[in-house]
Amino acid sequence: MQSLVDAAGEALGLIEDPLLTPVGIKIEEATNEALEKEDIELNMEICEIVNDTENGLGPEQAIRAIKRKIQNSLGKSTNCILLTLALLETLVKNCGERFVFIVCQREFSDFLLYLVTTPGIELDKVIQDRVLALIQSWALAYSSDKKLRGVAEVYMILKDKGIEFPEPSDEDLKDTEEIEAFLKELEEEIDQIGEFEEEIYDEEVNGEEVTTDEFDRFLKKRVEAATKKETEEIAFSSDHDLKGIAEVYEVLKEKGIEIPMPSEEDLEETDEIEHWMKEHEGELHDSDEENHLED
Repeated sequence: MQSLVDAAGEALGLIEDPLLTPVGIKIEEATNEALEKEDIELNMEICEIVNDTENGLGPEQAIRAIKRKIQNSLGKSTNCILLTLALLETLVKNCGERFVFIVCQREFSDFLLYLVTTPGIELDKVIQDRVLALIQSWALAYSSDKKLRGVAEVYMILKDKGIEFPEPSDEDLKDTEEIEAFLKELEEEIDQIGEFEEEIYDEEVNGEEVTTDEFDRFLKKRVEAATKKETEEIAFSSDHDLKGIAEVYEVLKEKGIEIPMPSEEDLEETDEIEHWMKEHEGELHDSDEENHLED
């Protein structure tokens, strides 16, 4: 589970063992197997260390140390892992936007996904339920920000695999009205994109508690809508991008590379394509001459 790059770096002394950094040493102390329960005071002290670390690297250092502690404890100590997860939850709540951002990215979310889905890893049910509860809680809390959608994507992957999540806690559901309002806003955004016909918000249930099924639909639609919108923005951002594609096409043809016959879908807008190519023919010709001069 530790990357080969990190392992090699540590072996050569190029990368410091994350559990030997100042915050790592404290994390080792807070997750000691001998502790009967989490040391809240020590956990808050670790939050202060993370927040006060120079160069703003506290969150990265803490996350690396937490991952390493969990890796080292797998199959050895249920208590160490539970203490580490309790500390992680405290850090998310108290260490600001940067820490939340890292935890909600796919890299860390995939680490949690790996823990609960890999056949070779035997987790006690209490650990699996704890990990799933954290994923669910963060997905519900942060999925309204597309920069934090990684954890919501992992939540939906696990749902699709048939993984059963614990019931959301009262704290997870405390902002029900705010989430319902976001659901309505999301519906309008999806309508603008034009991808979905199914409604994900029913005004008739306004004021009632949102169910876990509604959360599932909401997260899935939000992730799909945001992904499609982002893809469209990249693919069709400017004529310059289209010009670049056309230039590549012309170069391939000049080099005698055989290009497959266009599909029916490719030919649906032939007139528009020909019009665009004719309009930009001069620019393409100039670009070809520049390339020949450079050669």
